[in-house]
Amino acid sequence: MSLFSYAGLQFARQRRIPFLLEVNAPLAREHAEHRQMELTDFAVSIEQVLLAEADRIIAVSSEIRDFAISCGAKPGRIAVLPNAADSIFLDAETWAAETGRPFTVGFVGSLKSWHGLSELLEAFSRFSKKAPDSLLLLVGDGPERLNLEALADKLEIAEKIEWAGEIPHDSVPRFLGRMDVAVAPYPQIPHFYFSPLKIAEYMASGRTIVASRIGQMAEILDNRKTALLYKPGSIQSLAACLLRLAGDRNFRECLGKNAREASKNRTWRDNARVILKLAEEAAEELRP
Repeated sequence: MSLFSYAGLQFARQRRIPFLLEVNAPLAREHAEHRQMELTDFAVSIEQVLLAEADRIIAVSSEIRDFAISCGAKPGRIAVLPNAADSIFLDAETWAAETGRPFTVGFVGSLKSWHGLSELLEAFSRFSKKAPDSLLLLVGDGPERLNLEALADKLEIAEKIEWAGEIPHDSVPRFLGRMDVAVAPYPQIPHFYFSPLKIAEYMASGRTIVASRIGQMAEILDNRKTALLYKPGSIQSLAACLLRLAGDRNFRECLGKNAREASKNRTWRDNARVILKLAEEAAEELRP
């Protein structure tokens, strides 16, 4: 789904073929809240038509499913299909066996305010006081970079942070392999509709995951089995999770192994098979 995009539905109806709509976000609402946009009411109207008329809707999260239903989508036509990971992440190498390297806490993603990185820096500051031989590895770039660098200076942890910057996607597994713990520190966000790609990639690469208990992450991740979950926005709880994992390598390895096992059928190829089946079902319904 994209803003003001009606042509796909029109073309499908003219050709009498199924119209499948993947929905990643409530786009009109998102743009109205975070960006300048003209013709908001028109965008909402088109969005509602698309959702009501689609033969199948692929919603990336339960929150998106509920949003689609509120716009008139038929519940029986909606499939919740979270984002997946490329198969290259199944082969992520690990540096865990190397001696003399710092305990590494990592994050992969854009440096934007809704990713909770200021909370991560605060929590890492507390954690590193008790685990001085530690490193925070931030993979990605974005508009919050300067603010985060200033915060790191204020917290006196600048020398403990490695800024990897923006890297090619096929290089991400190599950086994940350096992480003892991979974090998804989302703050408390109303209507958390995201399907974080980082979670799928963390799981596929067998990382030990710490994530806030919010939205789809609380549905996909099993606390104390495939990850450690904490209350969104709780710096103290995040720091406590890091400290616990730093002191228990066996527990870390168990969480990582379980996460990889739980994600073994969550590649993009697996998602493609599901979507093809949905298309076949919809095509059968359209046959005279």
